[in-house]
Amino acid sequence: MTATSTTPITLCGFAVSNYYNKVKLSLLEKGIPFAEALVFPSQKEDLLAESPMGKVPFLRTPRGVLSESQVLTEFIEDSWPEPALYPRDSFERAQCRELIEHLELHLELPARRLYPEAFFGGTVSTETKQEVAPLLEKGLLSLARLARFAPLRRRRALHPRRLCGLDASAPDQPDHPQDLRARLHRRVSAPGQGLHKADRRTAARAEGQ
Repeated sequence: MTATSTTPITLCGFAVSNYYNKVKLSLLEKGIPFAEALVFPSQKEDLLAESPMGKVPFLRTPRGVLSESQVLTEFIEDSWPEPALYPRDSFERAQCRELIEHLELHLELPARRLYPEAFFGGTVSTETKQEVAPLLEKGLLSLARLARFAPLRRRRALHPRRLCGLDASAPDQPDHPQDLRARLHRRVSAPGQGLHKADRRTAARAEGQ
């Protein structure tokens, strides 16, 4: 059965989660009415009954509960085809999914080890940063080969220097892999100020579940 625009949908999770926001943005882009329920990761039985791994986000629907963010976005796309989030062409849809897979496996997954310091007010060991830096470097440079963020007719690749926070248009900016590696290492070693204090408290609560 295909869902309709009046189907009651509840998105469960919390707003600090990028995976929660990925699903929420899909719902918003399509103009689908939905409710939100504040749920934190847990191994409590009542949560495991809805999310087998005790993770968020998950989606409550009239036909049951679904988990895993990419599954949720695919369900939303299949159930509410318009406006489409993917191209109609099967190869171009596969390219979008390839990019999603790449970002999640080769960028977000290794970067997650830096989240305690980057976002949650904690600290990350030097050893962890040294382990993560080459993984992020490889993921960022491969993303520059894979991605095209300009209009397709221009076919202009995203320059690796932009991914490392450099001005790709400036002729005097370094573009040697060693320079990019050094730049990325500085970013990994000295992450930004992170989230607002209220968001940090929310994240810390989630981490403690």
